[in-house]
Amino acid sequence: MPRKVTVKVNNINLIFNKLYYEQLTPGNSKKFEKDIKEKNRTIFTQKFTDADFSACQELEKHFGESFKKFRLKTDYPGLLIGTGNPHGSGAVSSDIKCGFSFSYVTGQPYLPSSGVKGILRSSFADRRPAVIDFLIKILENESICDKDIDELDKDIFEGSDIFLDAVLAKGSKDGSILGADYITPHYPLDKNLMKNPNPIHIIKILPGVTFEFRFILHHATLSSGIEISAENKQELFRMLLCYFGVGAKTNVGYGILLPVSDDAVPRNVAPPAGRTNTATEQPKVQIDPQLLCPVCKQRKREPDPIRGELKKYCSECYNNRKRNRAH
Repeated sequence: MPRKVTVKVNNINLIFNKLYYEQLTPGNSKKFEKDIKEKNRTIFTQKFTDADFSACQELEKHFGESFKKFRLKTDYPGLLIGTGNPHGSGAVSSDIKCGFSFSYVTGQPYLPSSGVKGILRSSFADRRPAVIDFLIKILENESICDKDIDELDKDIFEGSDIFLDAVLAKGSKDGSILGADYITPHYPLDKNLMKNPNPIHIIKILPGVTFEFRFILHHATLSSGIEISAENKQELFRMLLCYFGVGAKTNVGYGILLPVSDDAVPRNVAPPAGRTNTATEQPKVQIDPQLLCPVCKQRKREPDPIRGELKKYCSECYNNRKRNRAH
């Protein structure tokens, strides 16, 4: 009798979208549910390693200074991407009911370039005050107006700038990437509101997972004479993605992104009292005490362009308070 050979599969896309239903047969729900639970365990225990990350060195070498990138990490409760993709059999309760975005090549979660471009372009169209506010802050030019934003919109989204997929760059503290969660849709008003909810089993990117956003960007000169460099565009994209979030269910807290500081000193952290810079240190940015967060006294409060005022707390303290209230 030939011995059964078990092959270890690390491509999450293959497991989730192909092998997930290989045991789905009529009248065999117990066997199928057992197999699904094992598949879920395999998916959720996958960990990120540096070997999984492709830095696209060829693209960076080819495009040179036009190649721009920055990293952002997910915050609580996590990130949902590709939930509209079909998934779920309805045969058992333990299978994952919503789809997800996985790369066909690496099997890792990713944000498609079209999605990143769509998020940013919708900001220009529907959240114009935020774009103007952030650009004024970046350029230190109070004369930015709607006409300038219209020109910049056309230059970025209809010109030669290129948006690339945002790829996984680092796992959470223990290297984990994915986790399970449940969402409970509200019933329409014409339905029975006292009906027991039916939680939907979903998959999500865990908090603390880092993505690298990559672009090919070029210098722009507006008709008003305002110069906008590729670095200015890069910073504008970073601020918009942090402010509005990405993915699905952002209205209930998913998709919050936080800046990641590598070797550079974070821009929103005040220097410790009494410390002086050495020749090897980068200069610290002095912050007006009135702009500091009243809770941590270190991070800067961000402007709320919609309300026209500063937020009460920095983003980290705000999220900590929100988590504490939830518990």
